[in-house]
Amino acid sequence: MSGERRPAAAEPDRSEEFGERLLGRLLDLGHELPPRLIAPLIAGELDTTWR
Repeated sequence: MSGERRPAAAEPDRSEEFGERLLGRLLDLGHELPPRLIAPLIAGELDTTWR
């Protein structure tokens, strides 16, 4: 049985983890920021994620 892949459920889902973190930041800070600063908040979160 060598070479068998584990079920997908056992592998971490990076997209879900990223989405949860981004949503958490938006919920924490989004209501305090003016609309013009929401895009930089998202861009900053993307920048730290993909480094």
